[in-house]
Amino acid sequence: MRALNETGGIYLDIDTVCRRSFDDLLNHPCVLGIQNHIDGSTGLCNAVILSEPRHPFLDEWLNTYKSFRSQGRDEFYDEHAVRVPWKLARMTPDGKTGRKDLHIEPPESFFLPGWWSSELERLFERVEDFPNAYCHHLAESLSYKPYLETLTEQYIRDIDTTYNLAARPFLPNLF
Repeated sequence: MRALNETGGIYLDIDTVCRRSFDDLLNHPCVLGIQNHIDGSTGLCNAVILSEPRHPFLDEWLNTYKSFRSQGRDEFYDEHAVRVPWKLARMTPDGKTGRKDLHIEPPESFFLPGWWSSELERLFERVEDFPNAYCHHLAESLSYKPYLETLTEQYIRDIDTTYNLAARPFLPNLF
């Protein structure tokens, strides 16, 4: 986040696969996406951020890390990554921001399917169309053991799943 704040640009977690161009979002000074939680709550996830350099929201968000307290997969795991930005953006229950300098995308843009097991099945076991998706966040810490650990290039080429169809164009063309 510090590098993004310095230079501006697009930040994607390493466990993100792109589906389409972000070009139509580049006219906004800062873009974040809503991520749903299995319990019905929502937040703004740090896995996808588009920003101009030195955006005031990123400055504020970075400043909150002074109170970072997570020790890993504990009750504070997503505090600064999801819950703190929701509060800083002054989000309303209907997904609107109280800030004019932010553009908020709905969950289907970056974070659908979600990160819990029934949602990961939609990504790794079924073929579903997500027409509004710019990307899919794979939630690697939760999808690694059941899915990513055993993925092979051949499996991605041969078996149709939502993920495989999204990843296949990025494989080397061997033919």
